[in-house]
Amino acid sequence: MNLHNFTSALDSLSNQELINRFNQEVGNSGWTSSRGEFLLALNRQFTDRGIDFSSIGDGASLSLKNKIKLAGNIILILKA
Repeated sequence: MNLHNFTSALDSLSNQELINRFNQEVGNSGWTSSRGEFLLALNRQFTDRGIDFSSIGDGASLSLKNKIKLAGNIILILKA
């Protein structure tokens, strides 16, 4: 898949489903260009939906160290 395909697929998800997709990536140390495009599409979804994801990243990157939850429109880190 490419960025356009990932964007289209993520467009149809609810905010909670986006969080679930992010959490599926936590702990996965593998890296491919396709995964990079998926994470970019996810990053853009957070921005486009007005979700505050400053606790895990910015417009250029996302931290995949911890699982997250959504409180209103703010992403909070789940403590292990």
